[in-house]
Amino acid sequence: TLTLSTLTLQAEDGHRLSGLLGRPGGAQADAPLGGLVITHDAFGMSRYARSVCERWAGAGFLTLVPALYDRQQAGAGFDDVEQHPERMAAARSLRGGLAWDSVLQDVAAACNWLRQQGKVGKVGILGFCVGGSVVWLSAARLAFDAAVAYYRSEEHTSELQSRLHLVCR
Repeated sequence: TLTLSTLTLQAEDGHRLSGLLGRPGGAQADAPLGGLVITHDAFGMSRYARSVCERWAGAGFLTLVPALYDRQQAGAGFDDVEQHPERMAAARSLRGGLAWDSVLQDVAAACNWLRQQGKVGKVGILGFCVGGSVVWLSAARLAFDAAVAYYRSEEHTSELQSRLHLVCR
C-alpha cells in the first residue's frame, strides 16, 4: 500500500520547508513510474493537496508537495473555506505574500530531493491555481522533464510568453 509522510527540504538559500511525500506501494514501491512535484493551490497544505498527492502516489509515482507558504506561516493549509471566510482571507493573504524567486528555490529543492532518490527517472511538476502559476515559472526556469498547469493565474504572462517554449525530452 502507498504511504504518506512528511519530510524537511532545504532550499538553496538555506530556508527549510516541509513537504508531504507520497510513496507508491505494490510493484512501484521500489521502482516508481517517475517523480512528481505537486504545487498546491491557494489553500496550501489542505486536505485537497493531500488527496492529490495520495492519488498520484497510488498511480505509481513518488510524489512530493512542498509547503510553499512555509516562509510566511509553517504548515499553512485551509479547508472548508466556504464555511469560514476568515480562512479564505488568510489564504489570500499568504498567496499575495509569495516571493516568486523564493518559491522557485523551494520547488527546486523538491525536484532535487526526488532526483536524489534513485530509480525515480524523470521528474515532472503539476499544480493548480497559484500552483499552476508556479508550474509555468518552473517550466521556464527549472529543469523539469514534464509540466502540467491547471488554471494558472495571470501573473508573469509576459515573461512566460517570451521564455516558454515546448521542449520534448
